Amino acid sequence: MRNINHCILYREPKYGKCACCNEDNTNTAWCQSCDPDIATRWTIRNKNIDDCLKMFQLRSKKYESVIEWIPFDRLLDVKKIGKGGFGSVYSATWLDGIRKVEKIKDGDNDIYKRAREPSSIVALKTLTSSKENNNYFLNEFKGLMGCKLNFAKLAIYGITQNAETKEYLMVFQYVNNGVFINILKKIFVHLHGRLN
Repeated sequence: MRNINHCILYREPKYGKCACCNEDNTNTAWCQSCDPDIATRWTIRNKNIDDCLKMFQLRSKKYESVIEWIPFDRLLDVKKIGKGGFGSVYSATWLDGIRKVEKIKDGDNDIYKRAREPSSIVALKTLTSSKENNNYFLNEFKGLMGCKLNFAKLAIYGITQNAETKEYLMVFQYVNNGVFINILKKIFVHLHGRLN
């Protein structure tokens, strides 16, 4: 057990050893002491976006929930699937794919390995006012991340920027068109109520 940033870490031998500190991990293929710091060693050269993403990366408790900057050229077959008062929603194929942990049997032991689900179908949602580059859209992102952390079951993978329009988009878990849009509406109604 270790205390880091007012958070008690419970290390379990069943999760394997951290490659950096050689202590037991705090979750499958995840060391809360080392991995959030490692995950934040990058930049997109926009301090506000960097700081926002890194804030949530440092709060991640497991590998699968780390959000990231997703280069737009890693998204293929972008198709509009809906539009409403909260922006446009698209589907796309994310070449790098969703983070996952694979469990491998080694005799009586389980080994956990970090992996990706290549060519994952994801949803993209435009972030309000992101074209104006006033960083107001980061408030929307932070609110959605708060909803994710507090009650929503919809996975959020990160942020991207359309290279042509310069518009920022959030990258979400893809769900059947109608279901996805209804989930987003419920989240935005809840979020809008919290902001007003």
